[in-house]
Amino acid sequence: MTARFIQVDLEIEAVDSLAPVCEAFAESGLFELHHLQTERGYFAAFEMTVHGEAEEDASDDPEDFIAGFCGLIEEFGAEARACWEGAFRKTFDIGYESTGVAGVFTSGLSPGLLSRMSALGVSLGVTIYPPSVDAPVVIL
Repeated sequence: MTARFIQVDLEIEAVDSLAPVCEAFAESGLFELHHLQTERGYFAAFEMTVHGEAEEDASDDPEDFIAGFCGLIEEFGAEARACWEGAFRKTFDIGYESTGVAGVFTSGLSPGLLSRMSALGVSLGVTIYPPSVDAPVVIL
């Protein structure tokens, strides 16, 4: 199965409010998908995507998006930093869309980026979505 990169989501869960993190990301212009209270505490999700106004200029490498997230987090002020460090789950979820074409698909992250993620306490997830309705069906 081959796939194409579509976005990186950052999902965060904490016992206490994630408002300081949400505010810090909002100041950077980052798109907030969700911010809500749950049975476990609070949940927030943010997205960096290749789709949008400058799609033709956007990177198609998840490394660039995760590095962008890391840079924002590393620049957090004291309140957002304390909130971030108090979260019990922080996950970068790389989203790919299956092309519906048979084949091998490989994607990777550099050791330097994995080190940054580790220092920030972030885990990694991968989601592969089915082909979009508009995608052509290829029969081999």
